[in-house]
Amino acid sequence: IDYRRFERWAPFVYAASLLLLGVTIAIAPVTRGNQSWLVFGPVRVQPSELSRVAMILMLARYFQRHPPADVRRLRDLFWPGLIAGGTVGAIILQRDMGVALLTLMVASTYLLFVRIPLKSWAAVAGTALAILAIVWIFVLAPYQKSRIPDVVAPARDPLASAYPANQSRIALG
Repeated sequence: IDYRRFERWAPFVYAASLLLLGVTIAIAPVTRGNQSWLVFGPVRVQPSELSRVAMILMLARYFQRHPPADVRRLRDLFWPGLIAGGTVGAIILQRDMGVALLTLMVASTYLLFVRIPLKSWAAVAGTALAILAIVWIFVLAPYQKSRIPDVVAPARDPLASAYPANQSRIALG
């Protein structure tokens, strides 16, 4: 497949993925605390996984037209931030923090190739810390707050809140 077709269709695919995320927020049933699966009879679809691919296509289109090596100011990251923020924000509204963080990490890989001064990164870090504080205070449920320290110290509560982290470590070997 000619890669230019992906570039041409990226805005439409991205818009459709955001629409699908919106539909998921509106009509999907709440399952285990999150609302991230659409159910069509025996078929279940998680639109956030499709939206991650759409976000990658849209970011690739943007950076193909604006090469990362040419990005030298934080304001040059406004549109990529909006692209990533739309996807991650919609996933957060579904209360699926794991997928939201993974999607944010995928979007952040482009930052390795931009040439922004260190003092600007300090401003970004300060803003990120402020956002994390707001999320910690107003968004995260108590069980989510207890899981974060459990990733670092799973022996703290191995049979309750740290159980998922311990099972992950067992599965990985």
